[in-house]
Amino acid sequence: MNTFVALGLDSFNKRLKEIDLLISEAEKNKSNSEVYDSICRSLQVFIVSHFEGSIKDFTRNILEDINYHSSFKNTKEPIKRSFCEYYMKRDKSNYPEQIRIKLISTFDQLPIELFSEPFLTENNKNPSPNMISSVTKKFGVEHFFSRLKGSDLEIIFEDMKTEMLELRDSLKAHLAKETENYPYSVKPLNYKILETDNGRFNINIWTTFIDDFLQKRHEIAHGNTLLNSMNHNQLETLKVKIEILIYG
Repeated sequence: MNTFVALGLDSFNKRLKEIDLLISEAEKNKSNSEVYDSICRSLQVFIVSHFEGSIKDFTRNILEDINYHSSFKNTKEPIKRSFCEYYMKRDKSNYPEQIRIKLISTFDQLPIELFSEPFLTENNKNPSPNMISSVTKKFGVEHFFSRLKGSDLEIIFEDMKTEMLELRDSLKAHLAKETENYPYSVKPLNYKILETDNGRFNINIWTTFIDDFLQKRHEIAHGNTLLNSMNHNQLETLKVKIEILIYG
C-alpha cells in the first residue's frame, strides 16, 4: 500500500493544477486589463490558500501513516509530547512535565490514534514562518528555517527559472520515491538541508520571503488595496518557489 504522504503528493498536484489553470487564464487575458488584474489578484489569495492547505494535508498524512504503520508507543518522543499537550493545561507558560510523563505512559498502553488538531496552530492562522516552525517543532524539527540556510533550496532567491524548475523536479521525484514506504527514507543532506539545529529561530531570507507574499495576500483579502502587484509570470515563479519549500 502507498503511504498517505505519497497519496498526499497526488492531492498536492491537484492543488497546483488549479493554480496553473488560473495562470493560463490570466495569460490569455493580458489584453483585457480588468480581467487580467482580477485574475492575478485572486491568484495571490488562492496561492496562499493552497500553501496553507498543503501544510495541513501533509500534517494529517504523516499522522495517518503513523496510525496505520506504527503505534503511539513506537512514535518519536517529540510527537508524543506534542500530542499529550492537547490534553493538558499550561502552568503559566509551561506544561507540567510530570503530567505529560504520566499521559505518555498511559497512552503507550492504549490503542491511541493520532489526529491533527494537537499539531496545527489554532484559529486557522495564515501559514506564517512562526506557524510553520510551530508545526515542524511538534514533529521534532526545531528551527526549521535555520536548517534551510545555505541549502540548495536557496536558489529560489536567485530567480533563475531553469535551475529552479530542475530543483523542483528533483525534490519532487526524491520525495515521491522515498515516501513510497514507511518509515520514510528521505535524505535532506542530498540538498544540503541540515538534519540538526542550526541556532535559534531568526529572521532570514526565508521568513522575509514568506512574510512578503502573505502581506500581499492580506492587503487584497482585507480590501486594503485594489491594485494588482504581481503579473502572471511572477505568480508562476511564486508557485514554483512554494513548491520547492513544500517539497523541501
